[in-house]
Amino acid sequence: NAFKGSYHTKASLLRQAKIPVEPKQLWQLPKFAKGEAQIDSFRTDDERRKAYSATTYDSLARQGTFHTGIYNVPRTTVKT
Repeated sequence: NAFKGSYHTKASLLRQAKIPVEPKQLWQLPKFAKGEAQIDSFRTDDERRKAYSATTYDSLARQGTFHTGIYNVPRTTVKT
C-alpha cells in the first residue's frame, strides 16, 4: 500500500468525502405545473420510430461520445 503509515487530517478527509445529495425537482410556476406539451414534432409514432432509426443508423459515421458530432471521414493515404 502506497499510503501505509500516512495520516489524514480533517481537511484531507473532507476533501475525499462523498456527500450524498438528493436531487430536488426543478421549481415551476404553479399555474404551469399541470400543463402538458402542446407541440409534437412527429404526427405519428411510426414517423417517430423511422426518424429515430435513421438517426441511429447515421450515428455510426459521426464522431463524439454519443456519435452526434461531425462526420468522421476516414483518412486514407494514396500511394502514387
